[in-house]
Amino acid sequence: MITIHLSNRAGKDLYSGRHKDVRQALEFCIHAKICLDGIILDHEDLRYANLDGWSVRNASFKGADLRGSNMSEATFLHCDFSEGLMQEACLCYSDLLNCNFYGTKFRKTDISEAKLDNPVFSHNIDTHLNLSTAYRITGIINSPSIHPMIVFQNLKQTIMLLNHIEKGKIIAVLKHLIKTANSNQDHYSLQEHTSSLQRNKR
Repeated sequence: MITIHLSNRAGKDLYSGRHKDVRQALEFCIHAKICLDGIILDHEDLRYANLDGWSVRNASFKGADLRGSNMSEATFLHCDFSEGLMQEACLCYSDLLNCNFYGTKFRKTDISEAKLDNPVFSHNIDTHLNLSTAYRITGIINSPSIHPMIVFQNLKQTIMLLNHIEKGKIIAVLKHLIKTANSNQDHYSLQEHTSSLQRNKR
């Protein structure tokens, strides 16, 4: 057992106590409902940590190893997960609001029923992360290293297209989707997108 200090960027202790490691100290604070807003956990080993139900804002996990961690039913507001490892992490039913995932590694990361508002990504996220399982995705921001994406929601599956694709080709894709839409809601949504693109094309 060693004394663990959990601090914010200003160096102020948010918590200190004797634990086996940072992961155990963090789990203790979550269970005890100790506020850790602004905590700095950069490059920490948090593999298989139980962060279930945690609510935190302005936390930094830059380069942290969160592989296999349980982050379900949690709320992360303005948190930085950039350059981190999140393979096989579970974020089911979590709210990920204005979070930075630039350079974060994903593989078998479960975001079923999660809400992602204004997330920042840098990777080809449609192959690294199954966004179609999320409850809501709004305002995806991509780094300048890749083309921004156009995201169509209210469908059976989330559809993303790089927005450098010619509008005529996008319209053709949408018309095909209209023919195969399985509900009136999907049909209406796609018609609205198609009409908007046609107006812009003129």
